[in-house]
Amino acid sequence: LIHFTRYATPNTFHGFVPECIFTDDDDDDLTNGTPNYFEILEAFSMHGIGPGVFPNFVSSYEMIDVGDGDGYLEAGEQLRITPEILADDSFAWPNIEGLRAVLRLTGSETVTIVDSISIFATNIAPGDVSIGDAFLISALSDFTPHMAELCITYYAENSPLIVADTFEIYVGYPQLLLVDDDPDTISQIASYYIEALEELGVTYLYHRTLTRGRPTDMNDFPAMLWFTASDTFSVAITDSDTSVIAEFLDGGGHLILTGQNLTGQFAPSFLSSRFGAIHYSTGASVLVNSLNNPWLDFGGENLILIGAPGAGNQRPERLTSLTPISGEPIFEYSGGDVAAIASDNGTNKTAIFGFGIEGLGGTTFMHLPELLEKLFRWFDMQFVSIDDNIVLPSELSISVYPNPFNAVCRISTGKGVESIEIFNISGQLVDRLEPDPAGIISWNPSINVPGGVYLIQVQNPDRSVSTKAVLLR
Repeated sequence: LIHFTRYATPNTFHGFVPECIFTDDDDDDLTNGTPNYFEILEAFSMHGIGPGVFPNFVSSYEMIDVGDGDGYLEAGEQLRITPEILADDSFAWPNIEGLRAVLRLTGSETVTIVDSISIFATNIAPGDVSIGDAFLISALSDFTPHMAELCITYYAENSPLIVADTFEIYVGYPQLLLVDDDPDTISQIASYYIEALEELGVTYLYHRTLTRGRPTDMNDFPAMLWFTASDTFSVAITDSDTSVIAEFLDGGGHLILTGQNLTGQFAPSFLSSRFGAIHYSTGASVLVNSLNNPWLDFGGENLILIGAPGAGNQRPERLTSLTPISGEPIFEYSGGDVAAIASDNGTNKTAIFGFGIEGLGGTTFMHLPELLEKLFRWFDMQFVSIDDNIVLPSELSISVYPNPFNAVCRISTGKGVESIEIFNISGQLVDRLEPDPAGIISWNPSINVPGGVYLIQVQNPDRSVSTKAVLLR
């Protein structure tokens, strides 16, 4: 009766489990574990109580670009990665003994590993910090910018379990500046663009104006995608924004600008000179038809601004239409008004939409990744699909991308996964995901999930593998 009473309380991990550990201890020294330590943790973990793993630590990495110092691994440069761990002290864990880490790399044929093994302090007590030997990787030659996946696997001499950290690094300078100009503090509209870019394999830098202000150093990027999401009743585009956009275009960059109630906020002269269009009216249909034009071949595919997998945030009364001046109409609303215009002045290429392209939905219509791919090809961008670049392992494994993340992350596993569970650092179960036979599943934490470090654990009948993911809020 006492067992089940304690089992049902909210604080089961930090209540009942420690009592079992203390009872199992046979030498009054928890730093070296107990005779049945791992069996106890695993048994409770099977019922959703506690993380069920040891060693338990938070890892971080210092990355130094041994080259031009811009933070990106480019041709002929090296990247030094120094791992640091903080051993968790929220529970009576044993000391971590003989910890070492091994670096593996997938998804890139132009990057080689120079130093792949990192050794930490011999004995790491709960609460201690230990810095391991640096890993070193090198970029060999010119290449199309892409993402490479790094997997750092940790092994401790006093634990049979394996802890893995996975994250993506840019190989080459990012191709796109993604500007999130949505003032909504809890909006997750950016996740639609991020997922599309990752599907295409386009490397990007995410910039949120709400927290970082207007972007600077934009001309380091060949292209920019600026979206205003649900910013419909405030001034979505300010005079300062137009100055930033003009500076980017003057530098020769290519631009996609998209959002509801957007085109009417520009001065007509700016819209005409920069995008080859002027604002016409507000209010339109959610059904959008593609048009024949000299630059973009949409194959007769059309758009609809409702339904999955779109964001569901487009409203007919907030959609705007345009009148072409020197640009070419590429889409029109079903009523005949122009919905989007492309322009090429010989220096840069632009595409402006009177709606938010994050809203593209419908089962038989063009979706966001397909639209972006056509626009990026028109921009002469080259990219390599991540899914084509990384081969899914045949055995149980786990990787998380992006990591850290602030909207949604993609969890890739091997075959035969029976459960995917996510815990906070206190051992409380946060989420349980349904495994996908394809081995790829997205985790989109609700707004009630705070930022922090989370443990993602995948299991099959024979083995358990875990990794850490960092959610940024």
